[in-house]
Amino acid sequence: MNRPPRLLAAALAASFVVSTTGCAVAYAPRIAGFRPGYEQTRLGQDTYQVRIGEAWPKDWDDMEKFAMYRAADITQERGSRFFVVTKGGASTSTYQVALPSTSTTQSTVTSQGPGWATMNSATQGYQPQPVTFSGGWYVLEFRIVPEAAAGAVDSQQVKRDLGVFIAGRS
Repeated sequence: MNRPPRLLAAALAASFVVSTTGCAVAYAPRIAGFRPGYEQTRLGQDTYQVRIGEAWPKDWDDMEKFAMYRAADITQERGSRFFVVTKGGASTSTYQVALPSTSTTQSTVTSQGPGWATMNSATQGYQPQPVTFSGGWYVLEFRIVPEAAAGAVDSQQVKRDLGVFIAGRS
């Protein structure tokens, strides 16, 4: 395979970008390194944290919707209807991926007669340029409350309001 090294490096970078940007956040449990989605942690008896992430900036508005929907799901799974959001926000990070360096060796073999040949070869190395990516998490902390109170969110209303959106992204 005799392709110019810069073309190969560009193809590797393009395939990485396509494979990661094609992974839009879906309403599903996260599988680290394979599928962006939600994670949840119980912080106390009625307090939870939902993290939606490994997403690109274009998905951040959707991540908040996923977090609210997941909070509504957890609230209903625990036999309640209302919850109070205690904390919410996005955290972002930027990182670089360095593609491997490449080298090309070209050789020419010239026959000089029976049982005799000469070979000339030259190797050239190429250093790749790093590729920068940004991603993030939306983190929502909430407390399940036994009844409607000031600032309480109705989980049934959240599921009605966001149901079509979630169904389209599952």
